[in-house]
Amino acid sequence: MAPQFRITLIYFIFGILWILLSDTAVELMFYSLKYVTIAQTFKGWFYVIITSAMLYFLIKRNMDRVSEKEREKKEIFVASIRSSQHILNNFLNAMINFHMDAEESKALNADALKDLETRFLKQNPNWHNSAISPKLKQQKSKNS
Repeated sequence: MAPQFRITLIYFIFGILWILLSDTAVELMFYSLKYVTIAQTFKGWFYVIITSAMLYFLIKRNMDRVSEKEREKKEIFVASIRSSQHILNNFLNAMINFHMDAEESKALNADALKDLETRFLKQNPNWHNSAISPKLKQQKSKNS
């Protein structure tokens, strides 16, 4: 049940019961119209105090739940960002190593390129051959 509906329903039921029971109690307790009027005034004030406190605690409880869900969502978001950062750092490190190995190789022939490609793809199994830079692909095709 939606919180706004639940809170409204609780208020409605409490209000109906309050009116029925407290009016009956006042009628049974006082016979004089003067005392009934005074009792009705105090009953109204007491109703406002009680329902204000009830609404405060119902709304607070709901807001605490919402805050907890928001905190959980934030934790998941931060963990996702950290995980993405870790994956990206690993990929960039592999690319730097690949680039450094390629530059260190004096003669970048087809066998050397294939060896570098194989090592890179072993380190990054989800990386597709189509993602290797066009310059390296050109070099590979020239040496083949």
